[in-house]
Amino acid sequence: MTHENGHTFAMKIITMFMLLTLAGASPAAGDTPVANIRELLALSPVEAAESRPIRIKATVVYADAALRTWFFQQDGWSCYGTPRDGQKMEEPVLFGDTIELRGVSAPGGFKPIIIVETLRKLPEPATAPHVHKAGTGGIFTPYFDAQFVEVPTRILSIAQKGKSIAMELEASRYPLHAVFPSHFPGDSLPNHLLQRRVLVRGVAATVFNDERQMTGRVL
Repeated sequence: MTHENGHTFAMKIITMFMLLTLAGASPAAGDTPVANIRELLALSPVEAAESRPIRIKATVVYADAALRTWFFQQDGWSCYGTPRDGQKMEEPVLFGDTIELRGVSAPGGFKPIIIVETLRKLPEPATAPHVHKAGTGGIFTPYFDAQFVEVPTRILSIAQKGKSIAMELEASRYPLHAVFPSHFPGDSLPNHLLQRRVLVRGVAATVFNDERQMTGRVL
């Protein structure tokens, strides 16, 4: 057994305290909240599956309470969000609302998504989203997944589907399906637009297979 003087013992205690403090002040990368959508989209499927915490302020570019679906945009980048199974979101939000949300990441079926835990509407004026000009052929590229886009199309058919309007469109000779969360009473569907060339704006959702490969596009 060795004898330590008071000075040596005190120095060891101080050193241990400093090491413990430094260890506690350096959280793992996965514990640092994702603060922007672009950072979320850069996660690999494995990283997104780690349920990384997310804290962002963004604009709502699509909201469907019945489908429990949102798309959020921040600095021109957009992503998909949905609450946990069985979780109720008390505060309704609409297109253009500025919100603050908390949640965790998930890999999604195509790109990383947000599992929303809390969603708070901020008392700020509604904001028009950034519009990506997709072009007729570009709309079918994976780059535009979840983005708010404008695409030139021709309307082939219009039908009321519950509380939404379903349109079959043609973009650069390719079929494109669009859903508008609106209800037209009676016979007031905009049938006068059939076969017309129009600019359509909306969120570009992706149809994909089990291999995370894009197979189609819906607006």
